[in-house]
Amino acid sequence: MAIVRWNPMKEMFWDDFGKEFRKMMRGEVEKVGEMGEFWAPSIDLSETPDAYTLKADLPGIKSEDVNVEVHDDIVTISGERKEERSSEKENVHVTEVSYGKFMRSVRLPISVDPDKVKAKFENGVLKVSLPKSEKVKPKKIEIEK
Repeated sequence: MAIVRWNPMKEMFWDDFGKEFRKMMRGEVEKVGEMGEFWAPSIDLSETPDAYTLKADLPGIKSEDVNVEVHDDIVTISGERKEERSSEKENVHVTEVSYGKFMRSVRLPISVDPDKVKAKFENGVLKVSLPKSEKVKPKKIEIEK
């Protein structure tokens, strides 16, 4: 019997935990319960003094299959990417694109004005403009002389 050096990194990336870790790194999220399985799209979140801008990559998805909700300081995008096959006899060799329901929620550092939120969907990219609430914006106070 030979002595074999244990490599924890190899084990971590090839066991069940590694499988789940790799799914998480690809943006696939699995939720158990009523909601079933979800995947999470990649996003960018940027800030200006007046607003946040959230961009989500949603290629191959129609705008009518996307929902945007804002509640307090949380913005949630959700929807579904439907899998389309050209033929039932088609043999699939590699599938890296996530299909099915997706959801992504982001907690913003401060509240936004939900009445002024605007969403635009163009070329597979969802762009959501989230104006900051007036009550949380800094206000300059004039000093009386």
